Amino acid sequence: MVTTAADLDLLPHFERHIARVVLVLYFCGEANAGLFDGQTRQMDSLAKLARCDFWVREPGHLALALLDTLALDPARLQPQRDLIRAATERALTDGAADRHRVILPGAAYKPWSISGEMNTILSWLASRAVISDRPSFTKAGSHQIVLEERGVALAQQILEAAPSFDWYRLQSETVRVFLPLLENLDLSTMSYLGCSPMQASALPLVPTIKERYERLFN
Repeated sequence: MVTTAADLDLLPHFERHIARVVLVLYFCGEANAGLFDGQTRQMDSLAKLARCDFWVREPGHLALALLDTLALDPARLQPQRDLIRAATERALTDGAADRHRVILPGAAYKPWSISGEMNTILSWLASRAVISDRPSFTKAGSHQIVLEERGVALAQQILEAAPSFDWYRLQSETVRVFLPLLENLDLSTMSYLGCSPMQASALPLVPTIKERYERLFN
């Protein structure tokens, strides 16, 4: 990557969080290529960014949500059945759903919201002109998070320099495809888990994913 943990003067894990958020914005954001914007990516709100990041850093939740929705409405999701199968198999390979799980400090109560850690990440990126926070002039007054040209270049550099981060590319691309479906899920209850969110936070999710996968695909 462009920077090192020493440059950040923060915890060593912080750089990995930065890279993940940059890739989420790059692959889940809307592409802009205009005279004034250049090559950028845009996310319509902080809430949308937080939810996309939640699904990317919680691959077990993503797999269980997709499997549960497929089981409930197999006819509607038949065209995407193979995509769901591939995403689930990726989550099961070498226990990836639990091994790649990232729980942000301070996000235990509402893991899909903007936590203190996420605020720190976004502030760091904004201070270096990697992203910008542009107010929307709608009645809602929401904020658009823009991955600037420097951020787009950083995303591409991350993937070239660190092949292991291709995991986040694949997860982000899956989230983007299924985002209309995922946005309809109630994350306050997380009914797709089959247990309470508090229980799920302390348990490995791979056994449950494997059981549902075998029920649907074998």
